[in-house]
Amino acid sequence: MKLCPNCGAPAQDDARFCKNCAFKFENIAYQGAGMEPTVRIRSCPNCGSPVNAGAAFCNNCAAPLGGYGPARSGSNRNVIIISAIAGGVVLIGAIILIVLLATGSSGPGGLVKDGIRALEKNDPGALRDLYAKDALTLNAAKAMAENDSRAIKAKKGIKSVDIKKEDIDRDGKNASVEYEIRFGDDDKEAKTATLVKEDGRWKIVSIY
Repeated sequence: MKLCPNCGAPAQDDARFCKNCAFKFENIAYQGAGMEPTVRIRSCPNCGSPVNAGAAFCNNCAAPLGGYGPARSGSNRNVIIISAIAGGVVLIGAIILIVLLATGSSGPGGLVKDGIRALEKNDPGALRDLYAKDALTLNAAKAMAENDSRAIKAKKGIKSVDIKKEDIDRDGKNASVEYEIRFGDDDKEAKTATLVKEDGRWKIVSIY
């Protein structure tokens, strides 16, 4: 008779598995008349702590060791690496989202589209925020939004805004955007906007 080193249950000398806990005896070397078990030792692939060859989990970090039998350290290590990569991708995505929210998701072309939406909705506050500090007063924004929203409604709304060309100077502080507005009545209007960077954000200077 021999004793299972995992749960202590008795087992036949030629038994391959423990009937009580399913421990695999091939990982055990028995020595002496009393058949006392000597457990082969291996290392946890996650933390490096010594563990019994047949252990299912590491006693130190609780990492899965691939069930009973020889450890599949390569598989465990791959799982750890893949999990770390996935976590890194999520973190990078979160950082990019934060940066976009902080600096504005629109480049020069996107900002121009935002301005056109503000005109269509007759939203002078939003329009004023899109312009450079000295380029448009709130009163002027109110008048512009009111007049342009009326004109847009007369053309049956805006069907699309196509950015034809976007140029940014080498210094990254000035830009120009050529675009075309297609209205609901299929009329088209081509315009150009100039922009400048203020406090790290693009702002409209003029539209002509």
